[in-house]
Amino acid sequence: KKDAAMRRRLYPFTNVAGRSGVFIGGERPAWVFGSRGWFRIHPMATNIINDRTKGAIERMQSKTIACYAGFHHPVVSPHGFLVIDTTGTLSINSLRSADEVHYDAPFPTRLVHVGKTVHHLARHDPSKTFMLAVSMREKTQTVEE
Repeated sequence: KKDAAMRRRLYPFTNVAGRSGVFIGGERPAWVFGSRGWFRIHPMATNIINDRTKGAIERMQSKTIACYAGFHHPVVSPHGFLVIDTTGTLSINSLRSADEVHYDAPFPTRLVHVGKTVHHLARHDPSKTFMLAVSMREKTQTVEE
C-alpha cells in the first residue's frame, strides 16, 4: 500500500485567481475547473515558478503534493494557494488571473499582444523559447524617375 501522503486527495476551492473548482493533490496534481457546462482538467506542473511575489522565484521539483489550502494575502499572494509536498516543504503560489490566462479551453491559453502582424510561430525546444515571424507597415520613399 502507498503511504497516506501519496494518495490523491480532492480539495474544493473558491476564488483562486477568480476561479472555483477542485484541486487534485497527489503524485500528479491537477486543477478541475467547470465552465460553460464542461469540466476542464489542467495538470499542474510541480516545477512552480511564481514571479508575482516581488521577483521571488519558488520552485518545487517533482514533489508529490500532500496538502493544499487556499490563501489570500494582498501583497504576497492575492487569491493564491498553499501547497505542502511530501518532504514537508510549504510553497506559497498563485495562478494567473482569468484576465491573463483562459482556462476554458482544453489547455490554458494566453493572448500576447505584440503590436505587429504575426505570420508564423515556432518553438525551439532546447532553449525553451518561441520565435515569431512578424511584419509591420513602414512608410517607404518612392524614387522618382
